[in-house]
Amino acid sequence: MKPRLPQPGNRPLVLRPLAAMLDRAWGWWFIYQLNAGYARLRRDPAAWAEELEEQRLWDRTLMDGLEDEPPWPQEDIERWMAGARDSEHATDGRE
Repeated sequence: MKPRLPQPGNRPLVLRPLAAMLDRAWGWWFIYQLNAGYARLRRDPAAWAEELEEQRLWDRTLMDGLEDEPPWPQEDIERWMAGARDSEHATDGRE
């Protein structure tokens, strides 16, 4: 579970860079643990087959009720992805 830090407006100015660093460190730790969990799962062929089957089942739900809708235009997807990348790198330690 992610540690709870005071909300950005309630943090003393001197602690804001530290809080930002801890947020990033927690994110890296979370991804590391997630990758390690998938690596353990892949080492067990039966468990990995079960995981893949569950993913296939969930993939079938992505278009539930949307079969007649047009897909997103590629340029909208690229614009959205660019905005997400920009917001990830926009932090300079201040919140």
